[in-house]
Amino acid sequence: MLLQKNLSILAARAADDKKGERIALLHVRPMTSLTDYVLLVCAASNPHLAAVEDGVRQALKAYGIHALHADGKRSDTWRALDYGWLIVHIMNPETRAFYAIDKIFSGGKAVVWSEHGSTEAQPEPPAPSAAPESPRGGLRPRVPGSARPARPGSLRSGARGRPSPKRPRKSAFRRRNRA
Repeated sequence: MLLQKNLSILAARAADDKKGERIALLHVRPMTSLTDYVLLVCAASNPHLAAVEDGVRQALKAYGIHALHADGKRSDTWRALDYGWLIVHIMNPETRAFYAIDKIFSGGKAVVWSEHGSTEAQPEPPAPSAAPESPRGGLRPRVPGSARPARPGSLRSGARGRPSPKRPRKSAFRRRNRA
């Protein structure tokens, strides 16, 4: 347990070294069996997101620890790294405010990770006024990993909201000339 805490602190410091913002390391083991620690980090842009992710990966890789799963590689708003005992969420400030992931883990105990004894690197900026608007005027949440607003219906919706076929249909030529 102490090793996991020290490695989680190492990950938080690596994010801070890459100029991550609003860093929060939370001990969430008493509230969930999913993980022991959650690291929340804000990044200002897509290259900054990639740099913070790479910094955390390299810091833990130096100790022979590799992520079990990574998500959001193509996303410009949110990336997640799963180490089993530590889940790292790196996101831009708008996404963090919109999904309010801090509230999900609000029952977790803040862990002191910085040398100066603080649990957070910088004060929290004001939240954005509204969610992103769709082209039709209604408010829709942004899906992590996509640059477009979420579409109504299923994730694999085709024309008129029906699910796309998993394999292509036979052509009209093959149906007519079937023996």
